[in-house]
Amino acid sequence: MKRIHFSLFLSFFLGLGLLWGCDESVSSSASPASAAAVSPEVALKEKLNALDKACFYLGSLQNVRIQEDREAQEKIVRSEKYRELQKKTEADREAGRKIDIRTVANIRFDILRDCADMVKVPLTFNREVFVAFCLAREAHRDDDAATRAVREQMEAWEKALALRYGEDRARDLERACHDLVELQTEYPYKSSEIEMRRLEMPKTMAVVDKLMDKIEARFRLAAKHDAVIRQEMDRRWKYIKTAPLIGCTDVLASWLTLLQTADRETNGQEFELLKKMAETGDAEAQCLLGMQYEGRPGWLIPMDAVRDRKYYTAVAWFRKAADKGNAEALIHLSRAYCNGDGVEESRSKAKQCASMAGEQGHFLALGMLINWADSDYEKENYLRQMLKTDDAWLVPALFPRQYEKYNRSGLEK
Repeated sequence: MKRIHFSLFLSFFLGLGLLWGCDESVSSSASPASAAAVSPEVALKEKLNALDKACFYLGSLQNVRIQEDREAQEKIVRSEKYRELQKKTEADREAGRKIDIRTVANIRFDILRDCADMVKVPLTFNREVFVAFCLAREAHRDDDAATRAVREQMEAWEKALALRYGEDRARDLERACHDLVELQTEYPYKSSEIEMRRLEMPKTMAVVDKLMDKIEARFRLAAKHDAVIRQEMDRRWKYIKTAPLIGCTDVLASWLTLLQTADRETNGQEFELLKKMAETGDAEAQCLLGMQYEGRPGWLIPMDAVRDRKYYTAVAWFRKAADKGNAEALIHLSRAYCNGDGVEESRSKAKQCASMAGEQGHFLALGMLINWADSDYEKENYLRQMLKTDDAWLVPALFPRQYEKYNRSGLEK
């Protein structure tokens, strides 16, 4: 079926999550005990909403990185300070002032083991064997019997992942492991480059820093109600928070993949609770349930259901919520009509749903409508409405050309 293609803004945001409306005042030091003060129903909604809003900000972060000032990047690479940094890094490596291969191998194994535990697919090799494998590869002894044996064990684990989660999700998991390893082992050499980026791209970095604060706040809000997220934040966030500053924005998405793919014992219970709430007519729960069938943040349903992408079921729940005026459900319906997921593809219906959400001041809906607008007048009108939302600070970063064009006539007045 022929798909409708839109700008980067639409593809990033719709591909990562859409829910809105989490409380902005999130304490990063909130204790797990505070979660006990709310009902299971409220806790579940808060967790799923927080994860989805984190995805929205992650989509914004990736889009900002794509639109950042390329001239500033080139200026960094051409600078004398950057060349000095490269020379120092090489000197450190030659002098042995670096993380040795055995340490890197241990870090890599720890991450692989943690990820294997999260997704309930045990590793087929132990630490000693894996470290020996890494040392052998470093010494270019890839073809000896021991190295081949470990490679076969690693391939067996990859096949087990693919069998349990499907090939696409298995590749996501492997990429997440790889990204986390790279970030933890390379970070010590990146601090100077990070500071250079801050100096050369102050406007971009200011937006990146604010987005990272928003993402962290959402994850910590979700962590109040989820022990796995809480544990992983304590373990990894100090590395992950540097990711967008060194050009590794995929690390955040990969880490989210790991969190969402983990088989939690509570997943089945949470899904049944969400379904029960939806069946009582709760519009927010109906939208969240539709997202689960669509494969959105939370992944409460079995992985085979996520693989099958039960779009028809998802759309049915989105319709129920949309009939009650739920803006998030309207956005999901718009996306379904764009792509023909569970419904007949229709741009006019997609725009109609987005318009209904836009009338409620939904930031993402207004952004979609800008891409569909036929006239400059419409685009300027939607931009004006976006500038009245809580996330107005994102408009110049996400729509730099339109913002600059229309702001000449006093857009923000």
